[in-house]
Amino acid sequence: MSSCPNSVSSRALIVLPEPQNSLVSDQPLKAIQEVAISSLNAQVTDARWLRAPMSRECILRGDCPRPLLGPGLPQPYPGTRDELLRTISGTVHQTMDHLDYNGLLPYLKMLAQLQQGKSFLESGMDARGEESGSTCVGMSHAILEQLKEKHGVEGCLAVQRRIGEPAFEHAAVIVECNDGYVLLDTRSNPNHRIFSVPFNQRTTLPFVSLVGSQPGSYTPITMTLANLEAFEYCTNIANSDELVTKHFMMEAPFIGDNPAFPISAYYPNGRASKAIFVSLLQAKLTLKNGTIQSILPVENPDRTVDISFDEIERGLLYNRLERLYNTGLPSFHIPLDELHLQLMTLVANAEAIRHIFRNVHFR
Repeated sequence: MSSCPNSVSSRALIVLPEPQNSLVSDQPLKAIQEVAISSLNAQVTDARWLRAPMSRECILRGDCPRPLLGPGLPQPYPGTRDELLRTISGTVHQTMDHLDYNGLLPYLKMLAQLQQGKSFLESGMDARGEESGSTCVGMSHAILEQLKEKHGVEGCLAVQRRIGEPAFEHAAVIVECNDGYVLLDTRSNPNHRIFSVPFNQRTTLPFVSLVGSQPGSYTPITMTLANLEAFEYCTNIANSDELVTKHFMMEAPFIGDNPAFPISAYYPNGRASKAIFVSLLQAKLTLKNGTIQSILPVENPDRTVDISFDEIERGLLYNRLERLYNTGLPSFHIPLDELHLQLMTLVANAEAIRHIFRNVHFR
């Protein structure tokens, strides 16, 4: 395991206040910060967690945290896969279509725990109870909860990794039946959510091939995509939330030529037609509205709007965010004021997050 040089910062974490009544005004960030917690204790905390001896590469490799064995698997569903799907398919789609993907939540949870004096590695990532906006892990927990509450069906959280690699990158739900497995994947496209996989057989679809293992397996399903990338879904892992979430946090801000992680509204047709892309490296948000058409030959200015963290600090976010919500088709299930506060909290602490990447998780 590689270690990183210790580094200390005097920057304090900033905790924004809860919104008053139902409206959060778009006042300059400095005014909000004046009522935030910014104390010597926070600065001491900051110095403490910045010395965490762990590289970003260790997390991406899956070296830390290590998977922990869970308490075992639930009792299988007593009927067939077809019987199960006739019972639960509507619930799965309804649950997914009423959630937004929110890649911002893990960073906010981390900041709250750093403020309490925990290091990044000590911080826990529990994705249960994420209501209007969620991650793939939180969505999986929401599906599990709805299956049990509405149908008495016990499934298990399954986490996906590339075959031959230790790092877990995605979460889903698997229910074992008496003739195979049902995979409930947390994808925006409803045609790519539900898969029926018999025991010890291969199921081939136009875009994916799935192989079911024997009954009671802790690696019940393997998946091969059309591009030949191969994955396995693993169950009975006690710290699944933390494994997937921390990998996402260390990977998402650096992917591609324009690195950013999304906050996306899911639609029944599978399109994430309204989305906000958060770029920590470029210190900006990109608001994307795919529900309105371009005015040819001129691009509609509401389709793509960039707003820098500097502009957000000057109080320019709320009106643009409100316009994204109200222009074109309906969008986010996350309330406007709630998402605005989340984004403001991120911007207030953006430099502290960048310190994690720059001083701790790079060799």
